[in-house]
Amino acid sequence: MSDVTPDCLDAETLAAWMDDGLPPAALAAAHAHVAGCARCQALVATMVRLDPPAAAVTAPQPSRWRMTWLLPLAGAAAAITVWFAVAQRNPSTPAFEEQSKLAEAPAPATPVPPPAAAEPATKTLADEAPKRDTAALSKERRQNADAKNEFSARSRKDKDAKKKAEAAAAPPVAAAPPVAAETNAAAARQEALRQTAPALDRLSQGIEVRSPDPAVRWRLVGGRLEKTIDGGANWSAQQLPVSAPLVAGVSPARNVCWLVGANGVVLLTTDGQIWRRLAFPELTGLSAVTAADAISATVRTADGREFVTKDAGITWIQRKLQDF
Repeated sequence: MSDVTPDCLDAETLAAWMDDGLPPAALAAAHAHVAGCARCQALVATMVRLDPPAAAVTAPQPSRWRMTWLLPLAGAAAAITVWFAVAQRNPSTPAFEEQSKLAEAPAPATPVPPPAAAEPATKTLADEAPKRDTAALSKERRQNADAKNEFSARSRKDKDAKKKAEAAAAPPVAAAPPVAAETNAAAARQEALRQTAPALDRLSQGIEVRSPDPAVRWRLVGGRLEKTIDGGANWSAQQLPVSAPLVAGVSPARNVCWLVGANGVVLLTTDGQIWRRLAFPELTGLSAVTAADAISATVRTADGREFVTKDAGITWIQRKLQDF
């Protein structure tokens, strides 16, 4: 028997041919192939012999499990038919003589093909299709991967080209004239010095913060904070959480005191002993502070702005000009 080729008819094509379901082009291609393929001629002959005549009453369709075991039997019948067809072409071969002897013997009532003969045909038809499907799938995956890599490389190339075009099209930033920049910087330094000069003068002379109780006072001397509770007879140093210069303070109650200084430092004590730093919205110089109690206070910056808190420094609100 000739080897199976990719053009040989499969089971679905044979079934469509027997049911007159092949398109004209496919039918013509099948005729052309069968004319020169001994294997497919034997399969077509087997299908013609196995095709039952049309009956007046439609026979019930076999169940799915019966079709499963009938397929190997059909393959066996195809193999036997092919063998007989090849032998009939050459009557002088021993196979033809054996066929003649078998033809003279009485046929059994229900011929059962040997199971061993069904294995080669079944393996040939069942094994070749997965091989072709696997090869096609692998080729398709490789093509998809190559297309994806090519698309990614093209996208990166387009992005780089776009960035270069934007950089080339962007106008150069004009640099400020050196003389004007130096003049502005000098003016800013002089303005900051003018605004903070009064606070620095007070710091060099020492700042004293008086509470409503005449016996309790705080003083800032050389960056050190001291407290008295006997009207100034004795002073004791207090520890602060920061070392920034402090320039102003206020004490609305005997054990409550607010202190402010450079870099947005705001300090508060509510027991007269332990100090804590409150968060401030800007790291700018502070020059003054007023407070009604341990919760509400107003802080003035060196450039004249005012910030108000009513929750002991948790939130700060900048006053508008019309609020002054």
